Amino acid sequence: MDWPQYDGNPILPLGRSGTWDARYAAWASVVRIDDRSWRMYYSGNKIRRGLMRSPQLGIGLAFSRDGTLWEKSLQNPVLSAGRGGDWDSQGVYCPVVWNESGKWHMMFTGYNREAHYQVGYAESDDGISWTKARDNPRFCDSSLGHNKAGVPETEGWGLLKSASNYFLLYNTVTIKPRQIFVAKSTNLTDWAPTSSAPLIPSEGMPDDLGYMKYCAWPACLKGQLFVFVATSNESYSKSAIGVWELDSLDHNAKKGFVGYLMNPNENWCAAELDTPFVMENLKEPDQVYMYFAGRSTNNNWYEGLSTLIL
Repeated sequence: MDWPQYDGNPILPLGRSGTWDARYAAWASVVRIDDRSWRMYYSGNKIRRGLMRSPQLGIGLAFSRDGTLWEKSLQNPVLSAGRGGDWDSQGVYCPVVWNESGKWHMMFTGYNREAHYQVGYAESDDGISWTKARDNPRFCDSSLGHNKAGVPETEGWGLLKSASNYFLLYNTVTIKPRQIFVAKSTNLTDWAPTSSAPLIPSEGMPDDLGYMKYCAWPACLKGQLFVFVATSNESYSKSAIGVWELDSLDHNAKKGFVGYLMNPNENWCAAELDTPFVMENLKEPDQVYMYFAGRSTNNNWYEGLSTLIL
């Protein structure tokens, strides 16, 4: 299965030199409000260095009328890193945003100077002005081990609500191999892993494409559950987005690897693919949008779009 890229990629330009999103404008989730109103919440950074040395990571907002052409908010960033000794003092990124019962919700990842990556929560009345929860961080799975700084890591991405349960897909950041795990909550406050086993584990050796699994997104398409996953080898010199067909997010559920949907094939995303976000286009029920991040060979991160008719 091959998902063709949108001709207008990348769909979100980098900011001007020296601005908060001059190097990264990617790792985004999208909310479709109605036929003429879409919102994208994305991660931005103004320097090229790695996450552990980048206190500029923040979260921005862009608007669209069709899900393809985007205009950034003049109020960006809408969520910034914390201060001093805060748990998210070095940056916030990977926003997952949705509107439920008239309230805007955001799960995001933050980290501090100790490279302690954890998942937090923020809420908003209008989706523009956000307030971080006082009891942040909300979740970190210490059972996954400790990194070189001696602290555990949890990076959240995919979110799915089923009945009264929220399911969060997460992984480590620098602890390798990265694998996909699941946590569950009924109130967005108290989270617990559903199993000590990964939902989608590492496969093969460090040089294999399936060795690293990270930033997975679950999507129910035509009544079937799929999980879209960024995959790579240990050095990220091979990268793709793969998809698994699952019965449920239970780690014992039947799993089927469908295939790799996309490999780096454009200059703007030639180095790596990441953070797939998949949604049905409600205006055209057979059309599926996959937003995804791409890293160029000079380590800039951009946001792209791929569409498929089911």
